[in-house]
Amino acid sequence: MPDKAKTTSFCCPTCGQAVELTTVSPIGLRITMLRTAKGLGVRELASQVGCSHAAISFAETGRHELSLSLAKGIARVLGVTLDELAGGVL
Repeated sequence: MPDKAKTTSFCCPTCGQAVELTTVSPIGLRITMLRTAKGLGVRELASQVGCSHAAISFAETGRHELSLSLAKGIARVLGVTLDELAGGVL
């Protein structure tokens, strides 16, 4: 896991408010942005993926490595390919 956390700001497409995220994982930031764009909370995404909300939170913050099976579930629920989730063009 990288040593330094990065704070990123973006405009939530659902509500238009500025959102600040602290993450150490580029894929985690992508998951957060896609999740909020769909209007899903961490618990809602976890429920649809079939995992714990902690697993989603850890994936978004980079506290744990993202397993392939979890990445596939997240991508499926968010309506993107694994390539797009990993940083490809949306």
